[in-house]
Amino acid sequence: MALELEPFKFEFRQEIDGLRAVAVILVVVSHTHLEFFNYGGNGVYVFFVISGYLITSVILRDITRQKFTIRGFYERRLKRIMPNLLLCSFTNFIIVMLLK
Repeated sequence: MALELEPFKFEFRQEIDGLRAVAVILVVVSHTHLEFFNYGGNGVYVFFVISGYLITSVILRDITRQKFTIRGFYERRLKRIMPNLLLCSFTNFIIVMLLK
């Protein structure tokens, strides 16, 4: 018995951007170390939930199109993350060398 899924629509969701903004504000304000504001961890949790939702949405979209592969999924993640990782690592390396 095969599992049949309805076509999955992947579209821009304004409310997700709103949640991202709330998460960023929570994290940034928590870095001010105000005694009465200790909710920065909640901003991180919101980011984790948003990431899980978006990644699950991408996987479901690919499954309904019958184009999902683990390899393809991780290749797309690497293509997205590696340029930023390399840029940050290189920049930090240069800064450390200049500060020595």
